[in-house]
Amino acid sequence: MLHRIRWLSIVGAAVVLELVLLALALPLNKSASGRAVLVAIVVPLCGSGAFLAGWWAARRAGTLFLIHGVLVGVIAALIYAGLTWTVSLPALYILANCLKLVGGAAGGLTARSVARPKPRAA
Repeated sequence: MLHRIRWLSIVGAAVVLELVLLALALPLNKSASGRAVLVAIVVPLCGSGAFLAGWWAARRAGTLFLIHGVLVGVIAALIYAGLTWTVSLPALYILANCLKLVGGAAGGLTARSVARPKPRAA
């Protein structure tokens, strides 16, 4: 089973996801009014970003779509944990990282439903 997992797509999607999230978060975090905006958008951005990244990684998987999507979310959350392991984070950020797993899984399932051939009518 492990030989059928497209690790390069998974890791690439997770890294791109985290880079995009950081590119949005860093400027907002530096301004006083931006922090309130950041807290309001971090949860939906993590979930929707992981959905897109999970779909992208799983769309050509052939099989194991769900696993591809979940692994994108797991690796993205681990990257974020590695970057912030010395920082005390609000519970909302922990929830946002859990949503990366859910979003990635949903993206993988979406890729499966799109890739699955439709039955032909008789």
